[in-house]
Amino acid sequence: MKNGIIYILAIVFLLQFPIYSVGAETSNLSEPLPVSLISLIANPSKYQGHYIRVVGYFRYEEGDATVYLSKDDAKHYNTKNCLWLYLVKKIKNPEKFDGTFAIIQGTFSSADKGRWQACAGSMKSVDRLEKD
Repeated sequence: MKNGIIYILAIVFLLQFPIYSVGAETSNLSEPLPVSLISLIANPSKYQGHYIRVVGYFRYEEGDATVYLSKDDAKHYNTKNCLWLYLVKKIKNPEKFDGTFAIIQGTFSSADKGRWQACAGSMKSVDRLEKD
C-alpha cells in the first residue's frame, strides 16, 4: 500500500513539469524573443506559439502582408522564405513600409501558413511594424 501511494505521488509530481515549462516559455508576452528568419524557417517547432521579433523584407500588396528573408525572395515570390502576417488594427498605414526592411513582432504559428498555405508559417497579432 505504501509503495502504491509513493508511486502515485511520483507520477503526479512528474506530470507537473511539462505544464510549468510550457507556461514559463509563453508567459512573458511583453518581451519578444529576437529570432532570425533563417532560424525560424529552419526550426519552426522550436518557436511555435512564442512572441517573437524578426527583421525582414516587408511586402504589403492589396491588404496582404508578408515578410521575406530577402528582397530577391520577395521579387521572385519565394514563399518558402516568408511568413504571412496578421496585423492588428493599431498598425496604421502598413503600405508605407512596403518594400523596406522592417522590424516585426507577433506570435509565431508554424501550422498557419497564410491565405494559400504557401508560406513557411505566420505571425499572428503583429503589434509592431517599423523600419529597420
